[in-house]
Amino acid sequence: MISKILRSPWPSIIWASIIFYLLSVDSHSIGVKHLPFANADKVVHAILFGVLVVCSWFFAENKWNGSGLILLYCLFLISAGYGTGMEFYQKYFTTRAFELSDIIADTIGAALGAIFCNLFKKRRPL
Repeated sequence: MISKILRSPWPSIIWASIIFYLLSVDSHSIGVKHLPFANADKVVHAILFGVLVVCSWFFAENKWNGSGLILLYCLFLISAGYGTGMEFYQKYFTTRAFELSDIIADTIGAALGAIFCNLFKKRRPL
């Protein structure tokens, strides 16, 4: 049952929607006033976009006929691009600030997600 859910597009769609919501609203309006350590928001950004790659990979891996590394590279680019786009969205359409360091954190998270998927794929039994 869990495997069937993970292999559907819904986890990716729902997760991307959660990212959009979290990066669109003012953090104080959702109850975030103080983070536990400096730059904790960068860790959150990395986790958000790393999980997006993983969710997307579970869906796409069985539908992709090409190289698994090319798929992961494409998912990395899409996730990092989404993170970059969200920063520009924040700049022009929300009260939140554009931060280059958030783009870097999103990209690192997407890369870590792709690396995780590649390692998971290698360890998984056929």
